[in-house]
Amino acid sequence: MAAGLLLSGCQTSGNTVNVGPSGDSQSSGQGQTATASYTIGQPVVRIAHQGRAGKVTVTAKDGPVAVTENARWSTKEKPVTSHTVEGDTLRLREDGCPNRESNQVCQVAWDITAPAGTVLELDTGAGGIEVRGVAGKLTLRAGAGGVEARDLRSRAVDANAGAGGVELDFAEAPDEVAAKAGAGGVEIAVPAGASYAVRAKVGAGSKTVDVPQDPASPKRIKAESGAGGVEITTR
Repeated sequence: MAAGLLLSGCQTSGNTVNVGPSGDSQSSGQGQTATASYTIGQPVVRIAHQGRAGKVTVTAKDGPVAVTENARWSTKEKPVTSHTVEGDTLRLREDGCPNRESNQVCQVAWDITAPAGTVLELDTGAGGIEVRGVAGKLTLRAGAGGVEARDLRSRAVDANAGAGGVELDFAEAPDEVAAKAGAGGVEIAVPAGASYAVRAKVGAGSKTVDVPQDPASPKRIKAESGAGGVEITTR
């Protein structure tokens, strides 16, 4: 069934919308930049993002999901992006710049607002991920760049950074946390008052676990760092 999307104030029909730059567009010594903004005109339960290069920022906000794409490129053609609504899932995708050479700039930074309970599946090759104030299930992947999530009320979080740290700060006690950094530290802060079954592993760096522990607890934290240390504390 075709899904209706509200793109930059206009109603659009069809499942997939290719988003080119709209709004301000500029040229500089670093190439060209452009911004595209749009609002999703139907309820969204889950956001699934797949990007090659560019930071992804999600902030909890009541109302419809709103997206701003900030593109930068030094190639002849701009980055190719699209968004697709499938049922209650919004899929965001960036596929790079056609005919790009290895030394050319091509990236899209995403700035997203969504209701706090939205499920997030975010994956960026380079650029990092920042999430604030959300309560839905989180799956966060950054190949190069850190993962930072604060004021979390999510019950389940799975965060992985290949090169960069992972910082998770919980406003409410989670049930299941898995955090891994290949090169970078892992820092997890949880509210006082709950006990956790903790597994912490460090390849190179220090390890600090300063939360009440109970191997039989249904609340579990798993943290691993290849190089950079692990710190699990109460807020």
